[in-house]
Amino acid sequence: MKTAITEMFGIEHPIVQGAMQWVARAELVAAVSNAGGLGILPALSQPDPEALRSEIARTQSMTDRPFGVNPTSGRRLLENGDLNAGIYWAGQVQGLIHDIPMVRELILRIVGEAKAIIDQRLRATLE
Repeated sequence: MKTAITEMFGIEHPIVQGAMQWVARAELVAAVSNAGGLGILPALSQPDPEALRSEIARTQSMTDRPFGVNPTSGRRLLENGDLNAGIYWAGQVQGLIHDIPMVRELILRIVGEAKAIIDQRLRATLE
């Protein structure tokens, strides 16, 4: 079956496995990709960039098919509120993020929108 997703990612089936923290390890990601879908490895399952690089290498050893990595930087951002630390950690995973300023702008926009939604709901609750 050909769809925009299969064409975009070079996969056989329009199935994208969720980046399930602690569950989506190299074995699952490679199995989904080998079956023709797109396996996704979650960065948050790894304690640091080196561990993530190692899990990526394990996945590559199990499949020659496309797979993705969700380079979430949210853990560091949530731990200390430091946006730059989160982006720096994500940027340390060589080759995954090519445009750190763009990622920073995206995160700032998402955080801004989230704050606006929360503020709006709080105001509605207090009225």
